[in-house]
Amino acid sequence: MITLASFPFNRVDGVEISPRLVQVAQRNLNRLRIARSRVFHSDAADFKEYDRYTFIYMYNPFPRVVMEAVLRNLCDSQQRRPRTITLIYKAADAEDLVLESRFRWAREFDHCQPAFVVYISDSFHN
Repeated sequence: MITLASFPFNRVDGVEISPRLVQVAQRNLNRLRIARSRVFHSDAADFKEYDRYTFIYMYNPFPRVVMEAVLRNLCDSQQRRPRTITLIYKAADAEDLVLESRFRWAREFDHCQPAFVVYISDSFHN
């Protein structure tokens, strides 16, 4: 979140299941005076507040069953609010789930390992 906040995104928010890590993350954001960020305390499988976001970043975040729920929630959000969603996924262990949902492979950055893979979901193509 700290790195992404240095880019011109309107918001850089995160989701964390651990209440303790939410506190640590929020404290770090406050110390660095990053005001346009929030850390939501939620199980990622239950988080459904995606309507305001067009870019999603994940670093091999959770087990496949949770990834299935997250992708379903992203697709539901796109149905409610049609837009292009860009998913940046590092260590894409569940790439098959991403491709089975509304996302298509767009680009890979393999200058580091694990690689970053970019997927796009356009509401007008689904």
